[in-house]
Amino acid sequence: MKTIIKSLLAAAVATPLLTGCIEETFPTSSITQGQLEASPEAVAAAVWGMPGSMISLGMSYDTQHYQFGYPAVMHALDCMTDDMAVNYANGYNWFASWCESSRSLGKDYAVCQFVWNTFYDQVLACNKAIGALDPDTEDATERFYYGTALAYRAYVYLEAAQCYETLPTAINAGVSPEGKEILGLTIPIVTEKTTEEECRNNPRATHEQMVEFIESDLIKAFEYLEGTSSPSKLLPDLAVAYGIAARLYLWDAQYDKASEYAQLCISTSGATPLTKDEWLSTTEGFNNSDVSSWLFALQLEPENSAVRTSIINWTSFCSNEADFGYAGAGAMTSIGAAYYERMSDQDFRKLSYIAPESSTLASKVPVINKEWADQYMSEYNSIKIRPGSGQQYEYETAASVGIPLMRVEEMYFIDAECKAHSNPEAGAQALTDFMRKYRYGTFQMYAEDEEEVMDEIIFQKRMEFWGEGRNFYDVKRLNISCTRAYSGSNFDPSSDSFNTEGRAQWMNFVITDQEVQNNKALVGMNNISPANIYSPVKF
Repeated sequence: MKTIIKSLLAAAVATPLLTGCIEETFPTSSITQGQLEASPEAVAAAVWGMPGSMISLGMSYDTQHYQFGYPAVMHALDCMTDDMAVNYANGYNWFASWCESSRSLGKDYAVCQFVWNTFYDQVLACNKAIGALDPDTEDATERFYYGTALAYRAYVYLEAAQCYETLPTAINAGVSPEGKEILGLTIPIVTEKTTEEECRNNPRATHEQMVEFIESDLIKAFEYLEGTSSPSKLLPDLAVAYGIAARLYLWDAQYDKASEYAQLCISTSGATPLTKDEWLSTTEGFNNSDVSSWLFALQLEPENSAVRTSIINWTSFCSNEADFGYAGAGAMTSIGAAYYERMSDQDFRKLSYIAPESSTLASKVPVINKEWADQYMSEYNSIKIRPGSGQQYEYETAASVGIPLMRVEEMYFIDAECKAHSNPEAGAQALTDFMRKYRYGTFQMYAEDEEEVMDEIIFQKRMEFWGEGRNFYDVKRLNISCTRAYSGSNFDPSSDSFNTEGRAQWMNFVITDQEVQNNKALVGMNNISPANIYSPVKF
């Protein structure tokens, strides 16, 4: 089965759409809905094309080296927070637009186009799979396919909607540049039944409309995934669908339901949080989807086009111990100094970062190659995400890695936060139980009121998911300020040292101008550009 899955995935990413293991009688550059419905092989390729689409290179990857699919979007989201500092290694930071957060994020820029296209290319892949399947089928495999495609689409829409949703900031209360009310608007909904004519006049869905749409996909997914099992973590199973529901209800502030589905995800998956050895493994740390903790993932293989570039891939930008690609020019990512200093020395997760020489942890950080690390790495640099198999030099192996989309640990944090909103003591206890059992036994919760408890829960969650593309969503949702300019900060003072009052304007993603030109319902309804709104704070 693994060989078949690997072959299907490799084929699915061979072109921007589906192709691959379609029989030779079909076109090799595109495939119609009718052809999909006529061939079981084509339907399977469409389903496996969903994870394949997520790791496809963008149209301009040869000139824009940040275009390595959804993993690049995940990294961009982290660059927009204040817990990840990105180093300008020899001037090669292709994610500078998101780090600086005031440059090139307007509607006319390629970085804006890339994010929009990445999300909607994935919507297309999901819609192709859903449209090829018969919802009335009794075939167990096809029922799984239908359910997993619905869950995948729910996942994508939830991620995208949160990025583009207009929420108030200190800069703008929720109006477009033309003065129109856009508060709470997300993105247009496109399904397998949406016509081209409808797409050309398709308004941004409200928050409520988007929740209802995603919820409807998930309710059907629960039905079709019940009693099935996924052959791979590349495709969502029932536990993952429950996890997506937990995220959805958290976004919608339905805390009782979010807690309920988080607990369902934990119990249904049977997964266990990462151990210290798994977390700090020099060969498999955050690159191996086989560990129990990971529920949903992407997988890069040696034949994948992003791997073959050697430099335009996840490892090249996110694995500081790789001695090739952009990380090879100098460590790219670091934890924000303030976050590092706040972490307890008893917390093994702190060993994911190079400790200052004066720290008692300096000799305990488990690097792959100490001599190499001493020469090329400095304090606060991350070693959390290891190159594949711990291989620093051979990119075919080093860049062939798993990338987590959902870990079971997230459900524990969702449950703790949801409890804290109504009962801070219960939330504090839930966090304490998790931290003492799975992270470090001496954890103490000193917070008392709801604000303090919530701050501690979100802090620990951000340290748990640092570098995994998740923290952006909590920062935006909870109206958390971005603070990069302070004494001892390791953010670039000339370009990245922004301090905001509450959520930053750059967290309301701008819709690309190309989409506005082709969809008249979006005219005058865009988010305002963050360009030139903020200036770096000197420190």
